[in-house]
Amino acid sequence: MVQTDSHWPEGLQKLLEYVKDNYQNPKLYISENGLSDHKDNGSPLEVLLEDPYRISFVIRHLNGVNVKGYFYWALFDDIEWGMGFNRVGIYFVDFSRYTRYPKLSVKWFRAFLQG
Repeated sequence: MVQTDSHWPEGLQKLLEYVKDNYQNPKLYISENGLSDHKDNGSPLEVLLEDPYRISFVIRHLNGVNVKGYFYWALFDDIEWGMGFNRVGIYFVDFSRYTRYPKLSVKWFRAFLQG
């Protein structure tokens, strides 16, 4: 398992291309790859659910390599020890109401997985 900086998709992409070119294009599985979002929590919900940059982030990791499994980190926004609320998920969590809302990336990810 190789860990790269998730905030620089080109780093993981270059590593995947290296593995493809030097190890006969093996099947690859990526686990716990995602992007933290630092949008203002005071913004309207419609704004908080728009995350085209997350879609772009995922696509930039996968182009041209034999990725057979991709596990996005994380499904839901969460609370991290020492950091508080963390906007990492493809579902927005309203922590005051304990309600989940799908972000734009959920719709894209569903279509992506269906091929």
